[in-house]
Amino acid sequence: MGNPRTLIYGQKLHRDLEWNFSFWRPLNWQSHTLTQSHGVIYYPETDLKTGFYVTVTDLSEDLDTEITTADLPALREGLQEGLVRLPACKLLAESEITKEKAMGFDFLFTFALDDAVCKRRMRTLYLGRCQYTLYGQGVPPEEYDVFQNIFDYMYLTFTFRDLALDMGVPPMPDFTKPYIH
Repeated sequence: MGNPRTLIYGQKLHRDLEWNFSFWRPLNWQSHTLTQSHGVIYYPETDLKTGFYVTVTDLSEDLDTEITTADLPALREGLQEGLVRLPACKLLAESEITKEKAMGFDFLFTFALDDAVCKRRMRTLYLGRCQYTLYGQGVPPEEYDVFQNIFDYMYLTFTFRDLALDMGVPPMPDFTKPYIH
């Protein structure tokens, strides 16, 4: 039998109707909504440093047009410059990726986070004028290795649409707005 820490007791769909994406995540993992940027973290135990993160950044204020393949070299260069600024960063692997209509990059690296070594696989995708950053990370690096398959599963099920709507489940109505006849 495998590591009992990686047992999944069912799945639940994460739906983001504002940015139109969804993915499957372990039912028994906790969630935390990010406050400084739009995003969410799913983590298996008590430490938020080991988990699966999704953030969305609207780049439309800085861009006149949608991102194209011609923009990829400059975007890669910018991401690489940011990574080398991380304390003790060691780039382990890098590649260009696509997912549905999005394009971007996959980086695997280690760096120092709060005086501990962190291992992160970061996939940055560009669609339209938005940047979607998805990453699984573990502190220490062995924690990444323990949960790597689950992080990869969450990434593989990530899609730029509402999977529940595809299954015929409409979003819940917003009950915070008053009903007007």
